[in-house]
Amino acid sequence: DFGDMTNNDRDNTVNEMITFVYDIVVDSAVTANVRGTQLTERNAWRWTAAPLSISSTTLTFTIQEPTLNIDISLKNGGTVDASDTITYVIEVTHLAASNSDAFDLVITDVLNPVIDLVVGSVTIVTNAATTPAVIVQGNTSGDTTIRLTIAQLKIAETFKFEVQYAVQPTLRFGYDIDKRVDLAYDSFPLASTYQRSYTDNDIETTPYIPPSITIDIIDTNVATTISSQFVAANDDITIGEYVSYKVEANFP
Repeated sequence: DFGDMTNNDRDNTVNEMITFVYDIVVDSAVTANVRGTQLTERNAWRWTAAPLSISSTTLTFTIQEPTLNIDISLKNGGTVDASDTITYVIEVTHLAASNSDAFDLVITDVLNPVIDLVVGSVTIVTNAATTPAVIVQGNTSGDTTIRLTIAQLKIAETFKFEVQYAVQPTLRFGYDIDKRVDLAYDSFPLASTYQRSYTDNDIETTPYIPPSITIDIIDTNVATTISSQFVAANDDITIGEYVSYKVEANFP
Protein backbone atom coordinates (compact mmCIF):
# COMPACT_ATOMS: atom_id res chain seq x y z
CA ASP A 1 0.00 0.00 0.00
CA PHE A 2 1.63 3.23 -1.19
CA GLY A 3 -1.03 5.55 0.19
CA ASP A 4 -2.20 8.57 -1.85
CA MET A 5 -0.40 9.79 -4.97
CA THR A 6 -1.14 13.33 -6.18
CA ASN A 7 -0.44 14.35 -9.77
CA ASN A 8 0.26 18.07 -9.24
CA ASP A 9 1.53 19.33 -12.58
CA ARG A 10 -1.05 17.79 -14.90
CA ASP A 11 1.67 17.71 -17.56
CA ASN A 12 1.10 14.58 -19.60
CA THR A 13 4.52 14.86 -21.19
CA VAL A 14 6.21 14.18 -17.84
CA ASN A 15 5.31 10.97 -16.04
CA GLU A 16 5.05 10.68 -12.29
CA MET A 17 6.38 7.30 -11.25
CA ILE A 18 6.49 4.88 -8.37
CA THR A 19 9.44 2.51 -8.76
CA PHE A 20 10.24 -0.41 -6.55
CA VAL A 21 12.59 -3.39 -6.89
CA TYR A 22 11.98 -6.86 -5.50
CA ASP A 23 13.64 -10.26 -5.76
CA ILE A 24 12.30 -13.73 -6.40
CA VAL A 25 14.15 -17.03 -5.97
CA VAL A 26 13.77 -20.35 -7.74
CA ASP A 27 13.60 -22.65 -4.74
CA SER A 28 14.99 -26.17 -5.08
CA ALA A 29 12.57 -27.30 -2.36
CA VAL A 30 9.71 -26.89 -4.84
CA THR A 31 9.68 -30.26 -6.58
CA ALA A 32 8.01 -28.80 -9.68
CA ASN A 33 11.00 -26.53 -10.25
CA VAL A 34 12.84 -28.72 -12.75
CA ARG A 35 14.46 -28.27 -16.14
CA GLY A 36 12.02 -27.00 -18.76
CA THR A 37 9.42 -25.71 -16.30
CA GLN A 38 8.20 -22.22 -17.18
CA LEU A 39 7.63 -19.65 -14.44
CA THR A 40 5.72 -16.40 -14.97
CA GLU A 41 5.73 -13.03 -13.22
CA ARG A 42 3.15 -10.22 -13.61
CA ASN A 43 2.25 -7.07 -11.63
CA ALA A 44 -1.14 -5.49 -11.04
CA TRP A 45 -1.74 -1.95 -9.74
CA ARG A 46 -5.00 -1.01 -8.04
CA TRP A 47 -6.43 2.25 -6.71
CA THR A 48 -9.76 3.59 -5.50
CA ALA A 49 -10.73 5.85 -8.43
CA ALA A 50 -11.87 4.44 -11.77
CA PRO A 51 -10.39 2.67 -13.62
CA LEU A 52 -9.59 0.52 -10.61
CA SER A 53 -6.50 -1.37 -11.85
CA ILE A 54 -3.96 -1.95 -14.59
CA SER A 55 -1.67 -4.94 -15.18
CA SER A 56 1.80 -5.28 -16.56
CA THR A 57 2.84 -7.64 -19.32
CA THR A 58 3.79 -11.17 -18.25
CA LEU A 59 7.42 -12.19 -18.05
CA THR A 60 8.19 -15.88 -18.66
CA PHE A 61 11.26 -17.73 -17.41
CA THR A 62 12.36 -21.26 -18.29
CA ILE A 63 14.27 -23.22 -15.65
CA GLN A 64 17.62 -24.62 -16.71
CA GLU A 65 19.71 -27.18 -14.86
CA PRO A 66 23.16 -28.76 -15.18
CA THR A 67 23.51 -32.52 -15.53
CA LEU A 68 27.03 -33.88 -15.33
CA ASN A 69 28.46 -37.34 -15.82
CA ILE A 70 31.63 -38.75 -14.28
CA ASP A 71 33.37 -41.70 -15.90
CA ILE A 72 36.34 -43.77 -14.76
CA SER A 73 38.20 -46.21 -16.98
CA LEU A 74 41.46 -48.15 -17.00
CA LYS A 75 43.82 -46.29 -19.32
CA ASN A 76 45.25 -49.33 -21.09
CA GLY A 77 42.32 -51.68 -20.51
CA GLY A 78 42.78 -55.39 -19.90
CA THR A 79 43.56 -57.13 -16.62
CA VAL A 80 45.91 -56.50 -13.70
CA ASP A 81 48.29 -58.53 -11.60
CA ALA A 82 49.68 -58.21 -8.09
CA SER A 83 52.29 -55.42 -7.78
CA ASP A 84 51.16 -53.75 -11.02
CA THR A 85 50.87 -49.97 -11.27
CA ILE A 86 47.60 -49.09 -12.95
CA THR A 87 46.44 -45.79 -14.40
CA TYR A 88 42.84 -44.63 -14.27
CA VAL A 89 41.35 -41.92 -16.48
CA ILE A 90 38.55 -39.86 -14.90
CA GLU A 91 36.45 -37.54 -17.06
CA VAL A 92 33.61 -35.15 -16.19
CA THR A 93 31.28 -34.01 -18.98
CA HIS A 94 27.92 -32.32 -19.46
CA LEU A 95 25.23 -34.71 -20.66
CA ALA A 96 23.22 -33.74 -23.74
CA ALA A 97 20.26 -32.56 -21.64
CA SER A 98 22.41 -30.23 -19.55
CA ASN A 99 21.60 -26.59 -20.27
CA SER A 100 23.22 -24.68 -17.43
CA ASP A 101 26.68 -24.22 -15.97
CA ALA A 102 27.63 -26.39 -13.00
CA PHE A 103 29.26 -24.95 -9.89
CA ASP A 104 31.25 -26.03 -6.85
CA LEU A 105 32.38 -29.38 -8.30
CA VAL A 106 34.09 -31.81 -5.92
CA ILE A 107 35.65 -35.04 -7.19
CA THR A 108 36.68 -37.73 -4.69
CA ASP A 109 37.48 -41.43 -4.73
CA VAL A 110 36.53 -44.33 -2.47
CA LEU A 111 39.31 -46.33 -0.84
CA ASN A 112 39.92 -49.88 -2.03
CA PRO A 113 41.99 -52.03 0.36
CA VAL A 114 43.98 -53.80 -2.39
CA ILE A 115 45.32 -50.74 -4.21
CA ASP A 116 47.26 -47.77 -2.91
CA LEU A 117 47.38 -44.26 -4.30
CA VAL A 118 50.65 -43.35 -6.01
CA VAL A 119 51.19 -39.96 -4.40
CA GLY A 120 52.02 -37.28 -6.94
CA SER A 121 50.46 -39.13 -9.86
CA VAL A 122 47.37 -36.92 -10.27
CA THR A 123 47.83 -35.33 -13.69
CA ILE A 124 45.31 -33.02 -15.34
CA VAL A 125 44.83 -33.86 -19.03
CA THR A 126 42.01 -31.47 -19.99
CA ASN A 127 41.34 -28.61 -17.61
CA ALA A 128 38.21 -26.52 -17.23
CA ALA A 129 38.80 -23.40 -19.32
CA THR A 130 36.85 -20.95 -17.17
CA THR A 131 38.03 -21.91 -13.69
CA PRO A 132 40.87 -24.46 -13.69
CA ALA A 133 40.70 -27.36 -11.25
CA VAL A 134 42.53 -27.40 -7.95
CA ILE A 135 44.18 -30.64 -6.77
CA VAL A 136 43.41 -30.56 -3.05
CA GLN A 137 44.54 -34.12 -2.27
CA GLY A 138 46.54 -36.69 -4.20
CA ASN A 139 49.89 -35.08 -4.82
CA THR A 140 51.00 -34.35 -1.27
CA SER A 141 53.02 -36.72 0.89
CA GLY A 142 50.73 -38.70 3.17
CA ASP A 143 47.67 -38.48 0.93
CA THR A 144 45.70 -41.70 0.58
CA THR A 145 42.75 -40.40 -1.45
CA ILE A 146 42.15 -37.82 -4.16
CA ARG A 147 40.10 -34.65 -3.99
CA LEU A 148 39.79 -32.11 -6.79
CA THR A 149 37.59 -29.03 -6.92
CA ILE A 150 36.34 -26.88 -9.80
CA ALA A 151 34.47 -23.63 -9.16
CA GLN A 152 32.59 -23.68 -12.49
CA LEU A 153 32.21 -26.02 -15.45
CA LYS A 154 30.47 -24.26 -18.32
CA ILE A 155 28.15 -25.97 -20.77
CA ALA A 156 30.14 -28.09 -23.27
CA GLU A 157 33.30 -27.88 -21.14
CA THR A 158 34.95 -31.13 -20.08
CA PHE A 159 37.49 -32.02 -17.43
CA LYS A 160 39.81 -35.02 -17.52
CA PHE A 161 42.64 -36.23 -15.34
CA GLU A 162 44.70 -39.36 -14.69
CA VAL A 163 45.79 -40.97 -11.43
CA GLN A 164 47.86 -44.04 -10.62
CA TYR A 165 47.43 -46.77 -8.01
CA ALA A 166 49.76 -49.59 -6.99
CA VAL A 167 48.24 -53.06 -6.67
CA GLN A 168 49.31 -54.70 -3.43
CA PRO A 169 51.55 -57.78 -3.86
CA THR A 170 49.19 -59.83 -1.66
CA LEU A 171 46.27 -59.53 -4.07
CA ARG A 172 44.35 -62.82 -4.02
CA PHE A 173 43.26 -64.86 -7.02
CA GLY A 174 39.68 -64.13 -7.98
CA TYR A 175 39.64 -60.62 -6.49
CA ASP A 176 38.46 -58.13 -9.12
CA ILE A 177 39.43 -54.54 -8.38
CA ASP A 178 36.54 -52.08 -8.07
CA LYS A 179 37.51 -48.41 -8.16
CA ARG A 180 34.80 -45.81 -7.50
CA VAL A 181 34.86 -42.06 -8.01
CA ASP A 182 32.21 -39.61 -6.79
CA LEU A 183 31.14 -36.23 -8.11
CA ALA A 184 29.17 -33.54 -6.27
CA TYR A 185 28.10 -30.19 -7.71
CA ASP A 186 25.31 -27.62 -7.52
CA SER A 187 23.29 -25.14 -9.56
CA PHE A 188 24.41 -21.78 -8.16
CA PRO A 189 27.83 -20.14 -7.80
CA LEU A 190 27.25 -18.74 -4.31
CA ALA A 191 26.28 -20.41 -1.06
CA SER A 192 22.50 -20.51 -1.00
CA THR A 193 19.88 -22.50 0.87
CA TYR A 194 17.77 -22.44 -2.30
CA GLN A 195 20.26 -23.99 -4.72
CA ARG A 196 19.98 -27.58 -5.92
CA SER A 197 22.73 -30.10 -5.24
CA TYR A 198 23.54 -33.04 -7.50
CA THR A 199 25.71 -36.15 -7.37
CA ASP A 200 27.01 -38.81 -9.73
CA ASN A 201 29.43 -41.73 -9.45
CA ASP A 202 31.06 -44.42 -11.53
CA ILE A 203 32.83 -47.71 -10.83
CA GLU A 204 35.53 -49.35 -12.92
CA THR A 205 35.84 -53.11 -12.35
CA THR A 206 39.20 -54.50 -13.42
CA PRO A 207 39.61 -58.29 -13.48
CA TYR A 208 42.63 -59.89 -11.86
CA ILE A 209 44.68 -62.20 -14.10
CA PRO A 210 43.88 -65.72 -12.84
CA PRO A 211 46.40 -68.55 -12.69
CA SER A 212 45.95 -71.42 -15.14
CA ILE A 213 46.81 -75.14 -15.16
CA THR A 214 47.32 -77.52 -18.08
CA ILE A 215 47.91 -81.28 -18.32
CA ASP A 216 49.33 -83.20 -21.29
CA ILE A 217 50.50 -86.73 -22.11
CA ILE A 218 54.15 -86.50 -23.04
CA ASP A 219 55.14 -90.18 -23.39
CA THR A 220 54.01 -93.81 -23.13
CA ASN A 221 55.99 -97.07 -23.20
CA VAL A 222 54.07 -98.39 -26.19
CA ALA A 223 54.99 -96.66 -29.40
CA THR A 224 51.70 -97.24 -31.17
CA THR A 225 49.50 -95.58 -28.56
CA ILE A 226 48.58 -91.90 -27.99
CA SER A 227 47.94 -91.78 -31.73
CA SER A 228 44.16 -91.30 -31.52
CA GLN A 229 43.85 -93.97 -34.21
CA PHE A 230 40.94 -95.74 -32.51
CA VAL A 231 39.10 -92.91 -30.76
CA ALA A 232 39.66 -89.69 -32.60
CA ALA A 233 38.68 -87.48 -29.69
CA ASN A 234 41.13 -89.05 -27.21
CA ASP A 235 44.67 -90.35 -26.93
CA ASP A 236 44.96 -94.16 -26.99
CA ILE A 237 46.58 -96.27 -24.29
CA THR A 238 46.50 -99.97 -23.62
CA ILE A 239 46.11 -102.07 -20.48
CA GLY A 240 49.36 -102.33 -18.52
CA GLU A 241 50.89 -99.37 -20.26
CA TYR A 242 52.73 -96.61 -18.41
CA VAL A 243 51.83 -93.02 -19.26
CA SER A 244 53.82 -89.87 -18.46
CA TYR A 245 51.92 -86.65 -17.86
CA LYS A 246 53.15 -83.07 -17.71
CA VAL A 247 51.24 -80.63 -15.50
CA GLU A 248 51.96 -76.90 -15.69
CA ALA A 249 50.55 -74.29 -13.32
CA ASN A 250 50.98 -70.74 -14.59
CA PHE A 251 50.90 -67.84 -12.15
CA PRO A 252 51.00 -64.41 -13.85
